[in-house]
Amino acid sequence: AAPKHKGKVSRVLAAKCSLGVRCDALGEGATVDAGVGIDARAKVEARLRQLEGKGLATATAAPKGAIAPSPYAPPATTPRGYAPDGDVAMSNGEKKEKKEKKEKKEKKE
Repeated sequence: AAPKHKGKVSRVLAAKCSLGVRCDALGEGATVDAGVGIDARAKVEARLRQLEGKGLATATAAPKGAIAPSPYAPPATTPRGYAPDGDVAMSNGEKKEKKEKKEKKEKKE
């Protein structure tokens, strides 16, 4: 394997080995089933072939058979108008209370 692919292949191989160890350790019965290992080896080799055969992809190239997205069409209905009943009117009472508290503190000092 090429040096740039060794890291990827080693991660795939480590994952397949850990699955094989789990099957051996947790497998019920004394039967030895080599099918898990053989399947894992085939998948690792397939991944290696995939990495070696992969060409450089261009950033602007679209996948073959891809359908171009259609432009956005806004809905034809008119938006609802502004409803002033839904607003909350704030009173100025809190500001006056704060001013009164400050004035009381100043008088005490």
